[in-house]
Amino acid sequence: MAELRTDLKTAGLEAKIQKSIAADLTVVEQEARDPQPSLPMIEAKLAGIQALLQKTAGVGPTALALVEKVEKSLVLAQQLFK
Repeated sequence: MAELRTDLKTAGLEAKIQKSIAADLTVVEQEARDPQPSLPMIEAKLAGIQALLQKTAGVGPTALALVEKVEKSLVLAQQLFK
């Protein structure tokens, strides 16, 4: 998640979109630290981030790289929080 946050700042996204994604990342991070994390909540937030990035991916290669990182995060979350 830290890497996603760092890359988000340099992705060239609109401020409103960047702020929305950052808020969703915060929810994912908080949920992952919870003693009983909710996989559906984590999946929903990551899927939402992924969809938003895919719709704005025309802004450049950094946004496309973010999409790939979110996809990997989603797979990892599914493995960790079964």
